[in-house]
Amino acid sequence: MKRIMSLIILLGTFAGATIITQPSTMSVPYNQSTLKQVSYRFSMLECTEATSSEIQFLDTTGRIVDTTHKSATVRLTIDDRLYGIGTLAESVRIPSSVLRKVRNAGGNSMRMQRTFECTAGVGLRENTSMGIRLTTQAGSAFSINRLQLFFPNNKVQTVVKRNEELQAVARINFNGSGKLRGYWEVDGRAYPTIIQMLTGRDSIVISFGPVLSLPTFNPGRHTVRFVITSPEADFKLPSISYLVDFKQSKPLLPIGLQSPKNEATLFLQSTRFKWNDILDGEVYLIQIFSEAGKASLFSAYTKKGEYRIPKKMIDTKLEAGRTYRWKVTGYDKDGKPIAESETRSFIMIFN
Repeated sequence: MKRIMSLIILLGTFAGATIITQPSTMSVPYNQSTLKQVSYRFSMLECTEATSSEIQFLDTTGRIVDTTHKSATVRLTIDDRLYGIGTLAESVRIPSSVLRKVRNAGGNSMRMQRTFECTAGVGLRENTSMGIRLTTQAGSAFSINRLQLFFPNNKVQTVVKRNEELQAVARINFNGSGKLRGYWEVDGRAYPTIIQMLTGRDSIVISFGPVLSLPTFNPGRHTVRFVITSPEADFKLPSISYLVDFKQSKPLLPIGLQSPKNEATLFLQSTRFKWNDILDGEVYLIQIFSEAGKASLFSAYTKKGEYRIPKKMIDTKLEAGRTYRWKVTGYDKDGKPIAESETRSFIMIFN
């Protein structure tokens, strides 16, 4: 009897489960699907795993408007109070069909719910809840819903000739109003940051060009991204690619490399690269590659016949003991490549 009473007291002291949803409420436009990031913080008695099989959308009366079958599982760690502790994050798409149903019924709010059941423990069940307020696009929180990238031919892959002009286009769908920050990236090389105030519309188009063309001097395949840094996107940023044809209409002049010698060992204090200036050379592009990679790890423009790798790039892009390759391309005043060096290798040593 004492053991039974002790067990009742123990359960009365520790019983139950708590799941905190973040954010607890959100605003979404009523006329389009919205992708949102949702996180859950768990505290469940003697539970090491909890699972949910679906997401339910309910109106203010508690009536189920729609159900999305999407499973989610979280593993929990037992603490000294015998509670399973853990967190789970997921991207949730709120369908426009659900929003329209609520809106057409005269509602301006709804609720999203998951039910998690302990599948490795004492069998507890607990509901999560997040309030959703329906607004116009301008009234909702500033967020990015979708990012599409394509070339002028409306394709995500294309083939161009060497030195042919090429542009890329980013179509961005957003909610609310706010400041967009982002930049174009080609083969890992970031271009200047673009800052633009977005308001009054639900989409915007940002082009790489026409003043600046994508680099088409290196034969092979190249990857293009538009990286959004603010507001943070709740989805994986897409990429597109283009192939530069190997055929070269006009031979490039040779650029003589001075130092370092091929297969040299470089130390942190001696990362200066030198080459011979060329006639009509306006600017030079130096590219650093991995030992086997075709796309450059990073690159830089300079008007001088030399370049020193910044310490920041050494710390973030290079690893001690690994072999890297480098080469230089020269451009005239019109921005067209007129000369190119051989490719040399070096080993980086941090001392």
